[in-house]
Amino acid sequence: MDYPKSKTVPWEHQVKAWWKAKSYLNFYFAIAMGGGKSKLAIDYATAFDAKKILILCPKNVLISSVWNNQFTEHSFNHVKVISPTKGSVKKKTEFIESQLNAADLNGHRIAVIINYDSFWRPPLGPDYNARNKIINPGLLAKHQWDLFICDEIHRIKDPGGKASWGALRIGKSAKRKLGLSGTPFPNSPNDIYAQFRFLDKSIYGSSFQVFRNEYNIMGGYQNKQVVGYKNLDDLNKKFYSIAYRIKKEEALPNLIPPDHQTRICQLNPDTRKLYDEFDKELVAEIKELKKQGATNKAILSAPNTLVKLLRLAQLAGGFIKDNEGNKHIIDDNKLNIVKEIIEDIGDEPVVIFCRFTNEIERLIKMLEGMGKKVSELSGRRHDITEWQNGKTDILTAQIQAGSEGIDLTRSCYCIFFSIGYSLGVYDQACAREDRPGQKYKVTFFHIIAEKTVDEKIKKAIDKKIDIVECILEEDT
Repeated sequence: MDYPKSKTVPWEHQVKAWWKAKSYLNFYFAIAMGGGKSKLAIDYATAFDAKKILILCPKNVLISSVWNNQFTEHSFNHVKVISPTKGSVKKKTEFIESQLNAADLNGHRIAVIINYDSFWRPPLGPDYNARNKIINPGLLAKHQWDLFICDEIHRIKDPGGKASWGALRIGKSAKRKLGLSGTPFPNSPNDIYAQFRFLDKSIYGSSFQVFRNEYNIMGGYQNKQVVGYKNLDDLNKKFYSIAYRIKKEEALPNLIPPDHQTRICQLNPDTRKLYDEFDKELVAEIKELKKQGATNKAILSAPNTLVKLLRLAQLAGGFIKDNEGNKHIIDDNKLNIVKEIIEDIGDEPVVIFCRFTNEIERLIKMLEGMGKKVSELSGRRHDITEWQNGKTDILTAQIQAGSEGIDLTRSCYCIFFSIGYSLGVYDQACAREDRPGQKYKVTFFHIIAEKTVDEKIKKAIDKKIDIVECILEEDT
């Protein structure tokens, strides 16, 4: 069977991956981020004429319509992509069911995209009685899927997790299954067990205890701690029996243009209300989060448009300074998206650009909590040499300080947490990574707070026009 028909020409490593995958009902594309594993999955669906496709993915990927765009770009067949992001799980279930019924009736191809946090919840997932027995398997398990794809499949690595068990249950009735991830072993060899239990339990078995005894060296207190690993050659051989691995240095020549990906962030309800009120009235009251143990209110106002734009940018980033200069942390949703991206990238070096030092402080605290070593490049610190020499994993850079005269080619992954109002500074920041000396394709992640000034900034950048003028024109 030749490479499947597609709107786009495959890269060499994608062709090699296809030649191995085509012989299997279940397969693992272990390809580095930016290496085109989504295209491979879509082309795989085309080759086997999959009419009913289920895709699980991280929440920020769902909200950002990544898979919708991938089908539009690559799919040779017309596939109706359903990716509900609003409403309760019940409402999503009703919508998905109506679309599946219509597709069955008309014989249309359909792809249902759901995030890992929702698919196992009833009525999408099973409903249990008081004795923990399933009384309703849920909508997804009632359908036979031609192809079931777990994007960033390492999200189901916890053998006892609800997402892992949910995927396993639904996968029993799927004709074909694919796992996609650039980090199949995020933390240890044990991470692969639950992923392969979903894909093909005959490879590593269906007992984690047996798996652990086979590949783990136990010791420590009461001999219950993993102190090392054994039989890794056997584990490796079994992994590659249904997997194709491509590292970033093997996949992407530096002649390929950079990849710009958008991740949409939804503000929490309190922040959304505050943002909209301030945007409209230029004055608002800030109610401290209850978890901060405070009940006082603070006043936020803007004497002119430029101050207003500054305050809106801060709100979009999850913090604000009131009229007295006090800082208020009001939203962590952008931080959570950064955490997901870092987890998906794995141990690769990363650069994160921010506009405000408060954002850098919060990022460093979160990243160090993840066990990462972090450097800072800003008006107050200049730790870039440590990062360039490989002593730290992540560089958090204030975009004004990190946009000129520095070499960031150690990394091919860059996250824009926030951007200022200078198109030139933004272009310079991109050029620090995507420049001569860069060996790999660069992926830029843009985290955009929905219905905020972030969207206007991104629109101006995409059109290569003056950012401030673009925002002011839309505000008048």
